Amino acid sequence: MAAMFVARVAVMAYYVFFSIYIDNLGMDDGLKGLAWSVGVASEVVMMFFSSSITKRIGVRVLFGLELIGIVVRSSIYALYLIVWVIFAAQCLHSLTFAALHVTLIRIVAAEAPLGRSGTAQLTFAAIALGGGGAVGGWLT
Repeated sequence: MAAMFVARVAVMAYYVFFSIYIDNLGMDDGLKGLAWSVGVASEVVMMFFSSSITKRIGVRVLFGLELIGIVVRSSIYALYLIVWVIFAAQCLHSLTFAALHVTLIRIVAAEAPLGRSGTAQLTFAAIALGGGGAVGGWLT
């Protein structure tokens, strides 16, 4: 829960400022929409393949890769102002959003007491996602 809270705080700058960031790069609105679409498309692909990926490498290994993905993606946005690099970084949305949520919900469900999976997931979402999002939004 703590890792997801911190990860959510870290990615809120992306959600709050990404459109402004790419505006400052001179990207027109059509490309801006396409950049967001690339992120969403990669998320959908990850949702489709997440079950087979977690079976192959395990939930905890994928969770570690997701955290690394957040660092790499954030670093790319901080260092590269080239439009095609930004589009490539958007593909990491599959790790930094979709896979992250899938794996953490699976971890929470597995660790929850018998019959309390729903309560555990709700508590996790409220604290890690809601709280982390609120703190991250406030800090940005």
